[in-house]
Amino acid sequence: MKQSAMPSMGNPGHPLRRCEPDCLQAELTRYLDEDDAMSRFDIGLQFMDTGRMTYHGRRHDAAFWIENASVA
Repeated sequence: MKQSAMPSMGNPGHPLRRCEPDCLQAELTRYLDEDDAMSRFDIGLQFMDTGRMTYHGRRHDAAFWIENASVA
């Protein structure tokens, strides 16, 4: 199974100031101090049938798909 967590569109987060070395820490602090609403994430799950899946025409065992999660 592949999984992902994507921020919901209604999250109150601000764009990161990437020039700031601790931009994630600064945004978390800002969020805790200023925002009233909690952040939400959409969780995506993709169940895989490894017995039917192929990569470049070849079948692979389940470990291949788990260890190479970027392979579609």
